[in-house]
Amino acid sequence: MVRVITQETFDDVVKENIEDFDMSPEEALQDAVQQFEAQGVDLDNIIKEVMNKVTESVSQKLSSLLESINNPCLEEDRLTQALNDLQLECDKDLAHKMLAGKKGCYGALLDLLERSDTNIHITEPVLGVLTSLMTGQPDLLDERGIGQMMRLLGAKQGAGLQVKVLGWARECCFKHEKNRQNLVKHGVVARLKVLLEHDDVLSPVVRSVCALMRALVLDDDIRVVFGLAHEHARKLAEETLVTLINLTKKFKDKETMSELLMTLSALMVRSEFCQRFQEVGGLKFLMDVLAEFPESEEHGDTGARELHGNMGIQGHENFMGTQGHENIMGTKGHENFMGT
Repeated sequence: MVRVITQETFDDVVKENIEDFDMSPEEALQDAVQQFEAQGVDLDNIIKEVMNKVTESVSQKLSSLLESINNPCLEEDRLTQALNDLQLECDKDLAHKMLAGKKGCYGALLDLLERSDTNIHITEPVLGVLTSLMTGQPDLLDERGIGQMMRLLGAKQGAGLQVKVLGWARECCFKHEKNRQNLVKHGVVARLKVLLEHDDVLSPVVRSVCALMRALVLDDDIRVVFGLAHEHARKLAEETLVTLINLTKKFKDKETMSELLMTLSALMVRSEFCQRFQEVGGLKFLMDVLAEFPESEEHGDTGARELHGNMGIQGHENFMGTQGHENIMGTKGHENFMGT
């Protein structure tokens, strides 16, 4: 089992090296790191910088930023600057994120999110900080946070805010089965379906929805023996399969097309979904994509190959040949598409 220590324990050893062994700050820090690593301690959550009372400085800075965020009377420009500074701290490394989390950053940001309501000039920066804070520590997500996600996904907001919320939710899904299950339980599938079905849905939103869908069907949490990835894929396919296929006819840019194809592939977990894909012209469209982008590795070697592979697994491996598209698979850029 990996051993961990607190920031305070690490700081005490550094301080002891300086005071008891007359080491310089640099020597004291290096010696402390070597001591703990030799004992098999994971120091990823520890701030390791050579500065005068560095951890006190970081802690004081975070406290000051949180005080600004918690001030309901603070001017908007000063508040946005505080949010920007806080995000910069969280982006430094996992240790800074964890210290911010321990000081109550998550709760303070949710408070601000509720206070700002529909003020996009505040809401978007808050979502950016939440994403930075929780990238690598999704354990912070709770019922309250999920409630805010669902509220914002259901509100009539601009594409920029929707993309921010979707990105936050996606980061909370990585290596965290409980978060994925809670999001599905609280209705995220229905929210995503509505976003995709908007007549004026924009490509950044489509790409972000697709990325979140694929995160919801991951099976990467080593703490969980049996997850619900297959069940999540089934629910998503039942609700969004036809919509995703129709969107491939609307968005022709390579980036969005690739996201759609990879997402369709991730959802093809049952034979009836593959059959439905075929019935609405999905495989013919897939061949048209390969013909249109004959040298596109992004399409052929990622989304399209995975989608075709899943179709074969589910019993539709002969469709390509019977439809007369087998020659496309041998064109330049798609030699490996059939898995040869």
